[in-house]
Amino acid sequence: MPTSIPPITIVTIATAIIAAVLFISGYVRGFRASVEDFDQASDKFRPDTSSRWGLLIPLAVVAAGAVIALLGVSPVFIQLAPFLSIISAATIGLLFYIEPNLD
Repeated sequence: MPTSIPPITIVTIATAIIAAVLFISGYVRGFRASVEDFDQASDKFRPDTSSRWGLLIPLAVVAAGAVIALLGVSPVFIQLAPFLSIISAATIGLLFYIEPNLD
């Protein structure tokens, strides 16, 4: 008797594949840009653009902590936990594309 794959599993796998492609392509792009930047390095001053994102880091930590704390409360949070990891990987890959525009 064949069993069907639950829809949440299909959504999770599809989202994970999209996030993995975004992460890998962003990583390759960032690596190439880093090598090019190193080859063209000079002593000129470059402003630090990372300080704009300082508030988002603690918010991400609080959100992850809340989901972990609520895992025993509802099955929704058990299904939400993998999406936090998937979204984190996708966001990192996306930032490789956004970073050149921050300067």
